[in-house]
Amino acid sequence: MRVKSKKVDVLSHEGVHPGEIPQLELYMDQVIRFMESRLDGLRPAGGERLITKTMINNYVKAGLIDKPRQKRYRPEQLMALVMVFHLKNVTSMNAIGRLFAAGGDSETLYGRFLRLQEEVRREKDKTVSPEPQTGEETVDQVIRLLLEADLCKRQAEALLAGLEGPREPAVRPETKGKDGHDK
Repeated sequence: MRVKSKKVDVLSHEGVHPGEIPQLELYMDQVIRFMESRLDGLRPAGGERLITKTMINNYVKAGLIDKPRQKRYRPEQLMALVMVFHLKNVTSMNAIGRLFAAGGDSETLYGRFLRLQEEVRREKDKTVSPEPQTGEETVDQVIRLLLEADLCKRQAEALLAGLEGPREPAVRPETKGKDGHDK
């Protein structure tokens, strides 16, 4: 059994650089279009939406993104949204809030985020097999990546526990669905 790899799409995504972020304020629909267009290569296999109005509103309620000014989002809010998009897959919104609180101003933190994202992308590009030849090789590669993700998540959570930041949950219970994910 031959398996199609998505490695090329995922590892070719270089991140959203500050120069690509519109320097004018955007309305919600424009924010969603911008995020969808810039992060399209990271779309899940099912083709579902990458980001929704509800998600963005939940991030604002959780304090991860500042409230829009007159329903418009500024460039630094888009930077925070890009970081949340990537980090929410592996950690809680409370942990992201603690990281943001300890990370300094949003532009500096975003620059660090992009630098580290590129380092990780290059490391993974060297270690992930380009095209697994069999279903068994694919299964082994998936298990390896999931184990690495588990270990890295646990290490990150241990480090986050030592950071100064909000101690109470950043997300109120009503912003989570029955499955524990963003509504």
